[in-house]
Amino acid sequence: AVPQIVAAGKSLISVTIDGKAYSHTLTEAMKYQAGKMHNFTITVNKSATTGDYVLSFSDDGISDWVNDETSHSFSQNQYVIIHCLEPGKLKESITAAGYDYKEMQNLKVTGEITTEDFTFMKNEMIGLKHLNLHDVRVKHAFLYSAFFDSSNHIYYSDDAIPSGGFSINKTIRSIVLPSKLKIIGREAFYGMGLMNSTLIIPEGVTRIYECAFQYNDFNNVELVLPQTIDSLGGFGHCNWKCEFNLCDNIKYWGGIEGCPNFYGTFHIPSQLKQWPGISGLGSNGSFVGDVEIPQGIKEINGLGVSFKNDNIIKYISEIVELKQILTNIISSSNKKQRGSILLRR
Repeated sequence: AVPQIVAAGKSLISVTIDGKAYSHTLTEAMKYQAGKMHNFTITVNKSATTGDYVLSFSDDGISDWVNDETSHSFSQNQYVIIHCLEPGKLKESITAAGYDYKEMQNLKVTGEITTEDFTFMKNEMIGLKHLNLHDVRVKHAFLYSAFFDSSNHIYYSDDAIPSGGFSINKTIRSIVLPSKLKIIGREAFYGMGLMNSTLIIPEGVTRIYECAFQYNDFNNVELVLPQTIDSLGGFGHCNWKCEFNLCDNIKYWGGIEGCPNFYGTFHIPSQLKQWPGISGLGSNGSFVGDVEIPQGIKEINGLGVSFKNDNIIKYISEIVELKQILTNIISSSNKKQRGSILLRR
């Protein structure tokens, strides 16, 4: 078991090089914090004249725990770390480090990358299975283009997964996303085949563009959405089985169509400003919960959710034509509803 306190004078870290052990001994007692990572950097220098190794240890502080055991199975020699000094140069960085990028399976990237590096990883790193981008910063990522005023306008962003960043990739099984991420671009995970992992969208992400998860083929993948998100694109034709719960801060949601294997507690974010199209969500009674329509919604165009039990519809609005709205909800759902309509003026 991991000790809670390491006393002063005790060895904390030991490294063996060429059969010789090097240890880092504490000058002060150190206490582990539950659920946190204690980060240390070991620098190894070899004397050009004597051939001796000199090791230095630095304490890099305490940070939130990143669960990346899928990437290296707790075996550091299976985990290749590549530092990319310049965006767009990941391929060159891997080659300069002496690795064959086509053979790499477990990769952690630090430094800075951009759209071209995502294209390289998904198209040319044909053996890549586990990718950790936790400590990387993304620069000038392509998001979308729009034609107006007789010209084409292209939009980029830092700290973003570019549009189509991992689309159609079938080899990558797990991803740890950048900790500083703010945006996930359109079709970022379109048609992707993650497997046996958890996809954590980090806190700080505020927007996920449309079709980010469209037509993917995830297998045994848990999706964790952040509390910071306020704009969530639509989900369509997702085949993977996953608990699907929306946080209450979402102001825009593009809706959902054809995701029969989703399950969970159905909840409509209270700050939602426009009703999304919802059809084919869950199957065989895979959702529980009541339906509470937030104040501010002016129109409803369907609620195709498979509920486990008869659910209650609560409607709070200033709309007068409530009868037609209720009829639309009942006719588009998979089960009958019961309950009351609450009107606030």
